[in-house]
Amino acid sequence: MAKDLLTTLTHSDPASEGLSQRRPQAKVRVILMGTPEDVSSVIYDLYQRDFADVNDWSPPQPIPNSDEIIRVQIRRFGRSSQLG
Repeated sequence: MAKDLLTTLTHSDPASEGLSQRRPQAKVRVILMGTPEDVSSVIYDLYQRDFADVNDWSPPQPIPNSDEIIRVQIRRFGRSSQLG
């Protein structure tokens, strides 16, 4: 089950694969873990702060042997030529 969770959370979008060949991109994962209510509360708080749209997060995935979930958001952005 942990392998399925990892696969779901790290799945890359084939449509975005071509972007990395055109210009270097950085990618970070923002991970939220907790009760469904707490995770949803943080997601809505981040939305109100213009951090991310509510729909930008992965579907909730249950954490095995727990009442908690995990949700991930992947942020991609172009790298500065000075960093790359």
